Amino acid sequence: MEIMEVSGFKKWMCILFIVVTLVVGGCRSTEEEIIYEGKSEHWKIQYISALTERGRESKVTIEFIGSSEPSQTFYYDVGRFSGSAPYNGDQVVIGPGICEHCEVLVQEEEKVGHIKWENTSEEIKLTLR
Repeated sequence: MEIMEVSGFKKWMCILFIVVTLVVGGCRSTEEEIIYEGKSEHWKIQYISALTERGRESKVTIEFIGSSEPSQTFYYDVGRFSGSAPYNGDQVVIGPGICEHCEVLVQEEEKVGHIKWENTSEEIKLTLR
């Protein structure tokens, strides 16, 4: 009788393992390219992560879309990227950042980017495209 109880326990543990694997696996992606985009009143951000022969390669493109261009350096915090960059009147591309052993990326419904410039800051929600 103990053998059946252990066997039943193993069966339930196996089912639990399969369910957990499916749930966690659903949040990960091995897709070739994943794109997040978002914009605010002043800024537009695109975060791209692509699977390449070198590993998972990510980059961020930031563009000012407001009415009067910023005249100074702006600060950004988007995904794995943070720092500062001078605004040159065009798109600013940050990256690529390469992770050699990151074939799998945790895919979220949205990411949040932060931009700060000239005593102003904005939070920008980036949604999966």
